[in-house]
Amino acid sequence: MYQKKPYLRPPAGHAAATFAADFFGGIAVGLVLGALIALVVRKVRDLGLETPTEHVLFEVLTPFVTFLAAEELGVSGILAVVSAGLLMRLSPRGLTVEASRHALASESVWELLTFAINGTLFVLLGMKLPATLGPILHVSQGTDAAAVCGLVVLATAIVVGIRLAWVLALEKIHRARHAHEYAGTGTAALVRSAAVTCLSGPKGAVTLSIMLTLPYLTADGTAFPQRSLLIFVASGVILLTLLLANFIVPVLAPAEDTTEADAALARARAQILRAVIDELAERATPETRAATRLAIRSYRERLDSVLEVEASAETVRDLRVRVIDEQIAFVSRQAAEGRADAELAERYAAALEQLRGAYELHHGVSGGRARRRAHVMRVSRALRGQDGEEQRHELAELHRAAERHAVDALTAMIGELTDEQRRAARMIAGEHRAHLAMSLSGGYGEGARLRQRVREQARDIEAEGLGHELEQIRRLHDAGHLSTRATRELREEIYLLQMGLDAR
Repeated sequence: MYQKKPYLRPPAGHAAATFAADFFGGIAVGLVLGALIALVVRKVRDLGLETPTEHVLFEVLTPFVTFLAAEELGVSGILAVVSAGLLMRLSPRGLTVEASRHALASESVWELLTFAINGTLFVLLGMKLPATLGPILHVSQGTDAAAVCGLVVLATAIVVGIRLAWVLALEKIHRARHAHEYAGTGTAALVRSAAVTCLSGPKGAVTLSIMLTLPYLTADGTAFPQRSLLIFVASGVILLTLLLANFIVPVLAPAEDTTEADAALARARAQILRAVIDELAERATPETRAATRLAIRSYRERLDSVLEVEASAETVRDLRVRVIDEQIAFVSRQAAEGRADAELAERYAAALEQLRGAYELHHGVSGGRARRRAHVMRVSRALRGQDGEEQRHELAELHRAAERHAVDALTAMIGELTDEQRRAARMIAGEHRAHLAMSLSGGYGEGARLRQRVREQARDIEAEGLGHELEQIRRLHDAGHLSTRATRELREEIYLLQMGLDAR
């Protein structure tokens, strides 16, 4: 197991040389090891032996190997890891299918690891602040508390000041090279931009890591001088920079109001999805009709998700209850007019009443898609129950008729609804159409082989629909209805959906 080396107190005259050797030696070792590991990875890739799993494994093991090797050589392991990581990150990579797969896998793994490590570090930060301040106050009987806090403020001012001066210099050089882009902006804008970049930078994860590597004892067995003080000052600097970022940055750079932009993007999504649904429906053939219904059901669920943000949960819930009342009345009329078996109609109406009761119980909460799906599952179990084939068929027909009536009832209500209720009505109608498509596509009582074939066809149709979405996005962008940023965001969503479809 790796152990911290004891601290060797160097002569005062050699302190700068020792620091330089540790600092620049760590960077040099990291660069050398990073280049060697990159060379090994490239050779493995050339042999065709690299997979996304092995690629990620190389990247995850690299920091540990680099750190241990640098510490054994007597230089900074943390700086070696940072330099090796920067070298590997900045090394050129070709745009290939395999490189893209590796990049996606690597990004996902590192995003998770970064989140977990940062969370752990800041938990340690909360633990170390009182643990390190306690011994200081105990030794000094509290008389040095103000001085210690003053050291924290001074160190923070030095860190922020150096960082600000560096960013100001870089920003000034950048603006000088692109003067035409910044014409009309004065010194205040330059300072504000640099201050935002400075305060929004790294918050001290590396700093805390370095402080925690300080040994407890020196070579002669005595306590490392001022170890608790150093850790407390570092922790205090991290805390103050976090506070500055949280309270000063919003004042310097207020967040833009994206409400209208989000609403416009939601409208564009809805327009695109409706166009794709219509196109898929037009292309359906007798052989692909069942699979097309399943694919359209998936698209309608996505459309419902877009529309759901445009209507409150209370409005959606009330409208769902109203539609269920229409369905219950319809089922009762079917039984009274002899178009449905009275017993089956009563069973189906009881299921609808149970669904309505669930909505009324969860007042102000929608959750409609999950409850509608549970209702359909109850109908599905009834169709597979102990009833005879004729009764199952009759119950299936009653269910389809009730779903059609729900869509018709919503269509008839449109004229008397508010704008918000209309958006909710379109979403709820999409749910009923999706369940109707499921029942018509052989979702109940069909053989497993047939259902599997229909699902495979539906996946191919969904892939075709994603291609139509990209075409719709291009058309809207060319017509000036979508900004470049929104177009990029929508395309990235489609690319993710395509990858998810391939993984299913």
